[in-house]
Amino acid sequence: MINITSRLPVAIIEAWTRYFGLGGITAARSPVELLLLLIFGFLIMMGTVMLTQGVRKVPIHSTRRSAPVGPVGQHAVLTAKSRACCVRADRLGNVPPKP
Repeated sequence: MINITSRLPVAIIEAWTRYFGLGGITAARSPVELLLLLIFGFLIMMGTVMLTQGVRKVPIHSTRRSAPVGPVGQHAVLTAKSRACCVRADRLGNVPPKP
């Protein structure tokens, strides 16, 4: 990362020299080519962001938990509401005994 950052000023000067000329050096490439390169780079970046945002909208499904109720093999489905209405715990997670 540091090497990329330290080379950035040199890369900008080289690109300017290549497309516009600098200090008596004539331009080797057309400025139109630079414009097209920047437009394509922006489109690729925009497409990557759109793809990333689209992937985030996939829903996540969780499994249902069950607890034994009666004889072996019978289970009741536990939901957030059924657990919240029946169990009151203090802030340490201790459940008081039933009165």
